Amino acid sequence: MNQKQLETFVAAVRSESFLTPTGDHHRYATSAAPEILELEEELGVLLFIREGLNTGILTEAGQLFAVDAERILHDMRVARRRIDRYLPDDTRTVCIGTLPFLRQYRLNRVFTRFTEDHPEARFVMEQNDGKQLVDGLKSGYYDGVVLRKNMVNSKGLETIRLASDEIAAIVWEGHPLADEPSIELSDLKNEYFFLAPPSSPSYGICRKLLIDRHISTENVHTAPIEQILKAAAENRGVALLPISNLIVYEQTDTVPVPLLPKAVVEVVFAYKKDAERCSLMSELIRVLESRARAVPRL
Repeated sequence: MNQKQLETFVAAVRSESFLTPTGDHHRYATSAAPEILELEEELGVLLFIREGLNTGILTEAGQLFAVDAERILHDMRVARRRIDRYLPDDTRTVCIGTLPFLRQYRLNRVFTRFTEDHPEARFVMEQNDGKQLVDGLKSGYYDGVVLRKNMVNSKGLETIRLASDEIAAIVWEGHPLADEPSIELSDLKNEYFFLAPPSSPSYGICRKLLIDRHISTENVHTAPIEQILKAAAENRGVALLPISNLIVYEQTDTVPVPLLPKAVVEVVFAYKKDAERCSLMSELIRVLESRARAVPRL
């Protein structure tokens, strides 16, 4: 088996479909990418069911192999990243990990312009969750990561502030407290609270705010951001979110009211302080330090 076969298989698993040679998804089709057929032939088992509407669903053997395939690919990428440091400076790859919020903080433009200014450079960006980002930075898989400052608690790391934000109570525009310049969470203690999903960057921060202020979490519900903003607009509760979410998710009939005391969150670029770095990484650090700025308030 080779890396291309494993990558094609993992992509098919994640999309719950077979992939045609052109990369099209056919959830209920019987066509499979050649790499998957080759992999099944080599392993001697079917990895996907091919009967009726179950086409694209993993067999029992496929479910077992999917775990191993993910692990093998991860180990291969880590090994390649470790070797990268021995390549000539101008051929080394800079790999940056990020939480899925670059657009929210208008940081996508910064990295896009950087790649445009260095068209020949080997520059890769990957989205991941917070734990994987921190672990990847420690292991050397990532040269740097973009995440919330509260996620960075390891010694030996340098941080560059890229953006700042505030947690706000997003309320219905007719809410009794909608016109207040700021409010204390205790003023909302009898409300239903809506938080982003536990996997989101803001969930842990917002939940901790409630706990620190001795507000029961029994009335806390989680859902995708667009859904909790809709719930707030319909006066079904209060959405607790960073204000910058409203830059991405447009929702009428809601008002963001900052908290008192302020609940400030920062987005930072973190990298190893004493790690050997190539000239491209040094240039990226210089660019980020020169462009660091706060997100404008709405």
